[in-house]
Amino acid sequence: MYVKKKKTYEKIIQSFLELVAIKDFEQISVKDIAEHAKIHRITFYDHFKDKYDLLDHIYIDMKNEAIKEQNTILKTKKISLNDSISVSIYLHCFVNALKKRRQLVIALANQTGGYIYFAFETFLSDAFQKLLSLQHPEANLKYSLEQTSSFIVGGIISFVLSGYRQGKYSGDSYERIFYDAQTLIRNILSSKILFN
Repeated sequence: MYVKKKKTYEKIIQSFLELVAIKDFEQISVKDIAEHAKIHRITFYDHFKDKYDLLDHIYIDMKNEAIKEQNTILKTKKISLNDSISVSIYLHCFVNALKKRRQLVIALANQTGGYIYFAFETFLSDAFQKLLSLQHPEANLKYSLEQTSSFIVGGIISFVLSGYRQGKYSGDSYERIFYDAQTLIRNILSSKILFN
């Protein structure tokens, strides 16, 4: 991606994140995003098909950031991708990617019934299932791969968002919710609750 095109891409995403933190996803139009980004609508369509495609790209970018960070950690610590700890590292890295998008956390916390929440949960669950299947073949799981993934992902999302909605984490303590979530992930994955 050329530098100018990448800057515009990032500007559109940032504008969308700013809007979705204050307005329901369903009420945001491409026109709103373009106006907020101070670009023409045609420029928006040079990058995305619609707001759903834009949201998918945000999740894909988060996944790619998480994979890149995970690979760096695995390489530095000489850990194989097939090692069970890599699942925990991946979720830790994904949470790090989410931390950078505070507006998305606000939107997810406020719009749990809408597309933005459904797409996030589905996206993370699919990514986690693929990774989990590398470390834990079906024979090692007490429940199906889909159930195990849904339990962990749904639980972690609910944990982070309910803490955020309660105001338990705000200001400087915003970072704390992610630390707590990462600790919970490690504890679940190292226990015998879900694995034989």
